[in-house]
Amino acid sequence: EFYPQNVMLLCVYFACKVDEYTIGIDKFVSMLEESLQFETGSFILSNEFLLMEALDYSLTVYNSYRPLDGFLFEVRDRLGKESSDCLRKHALSFINDAILTDAPLLYSPSQIALSALVYSSEQNKVDISSYLKSLAHDVTTHSKLLNTINKIREHLQHNYKFQISSSKLKVMSFFTLIFNFKNSSKS
Repeated sequence: EFYPQNVMLLCVYFACKVDEYTIGIDKFVSMLEESLQFETGSFILSNEFLLMEALDYSLTVYNSYRPLDGFLFEVRDRLGKESSDCLRKHALSFINDAILTDAPLLYSPSQIALSALVYSSEQNKVDISSYLKSLAHDVTTHSKLLNTINKIREHLQHNYKFQISSSKLKVMSFFTLIFNFKNSSKS
């Protein structure tokens, strides 16, 4: 049914993922002969879940609640219990929203938790910049950390219309209701 060479390459590609040696499909197939690249790449992508199913392989996605608790514990030591407690509510809201997206598949739980903490600090006007600097040992690492936090926020904002406040959501629902009513009455 399947060409054995393609199945073997599919298994090698999948084994890389299982061993957490993530390699993009483009880079993986670029190591093959040019004549096989497109066909093999499309075969791998279209049959990867079929292989997982045949192997009875389960995917585990970890959530960001435990890393958030760790970050909040450290913030409590540095800034006090009041700061930590007020950051929790918005951070949990951020994580709850992020779970409903593909963010947990794209970013690690600790990166999402840290993004949630930064989001919450902005909402509560609590300065955690000294804490963020303490997480990175040098300027390069600190800028990469901030870049990742911004990527997560942008991903949620652009792809999932994240950060719509409840009052804006109510107004949007009201206008949608009116629009639907007007359109249904025209029929």
